[in-house]
Amino acid sequence: MENYYEYNVDLHLLFVDFKQAYDNVDRKELLKALVKVGIPKKLVRLVKMTLMNTTCRVKLANSLSQEFFVENGLRQGGPLAPLLFNIALEVAIRSIRTNPGGTIYNRLSQHLAYADNVVIAARIQAALKGTFQEFEGAAYELGLKVNEDKTVYMKSSREDKEE
Repeated sequence: MENYYEYNVDLHLLFVDFKQAYDNVDRKELLKALVKVGIPKKLVRLVKMTLMNTTCRVKLANSLSQEFFVENGLRQGGPLAPLLFNIALEVAIRSIRTNPGGTIYNRLSQHLAYADNVVIAARIQAALKGTFQEFEGAAYELGLKVNEDKTVYMKSSREDKEE
């Protein structure tokens, strides 16, 4: 970013947030994602066993509700949940085909991810939009929905005017 500022080149950034990220992961698509990234079939079957036929009960005022099935999402606090979510996010990020390879210095867009946070950086706004649309479509297939209220656009520029 410093070099962009120093050389008076605009940098467009989009900080993407997902709505209830862990709760919305599509389990069937997650299992396909595990295979896609090369997880051995035996481990995929073991993960499938931990995800299928999950039931929950709610405790309210010392009284337990009836059991109900949970068909989507990852277990909050489960030891596999962060890893499984990261694999799902990795598959969504790998689906971005806009200008692959290199860094932001020699291509139009770059994306960075940590935990459930994704930042898309681009030299022009059109490249940012295209990259985001590819990413959003792939993430949606995995059950991830972008939280428009918390997703933030930022332009780093030496100019004082707004677009």
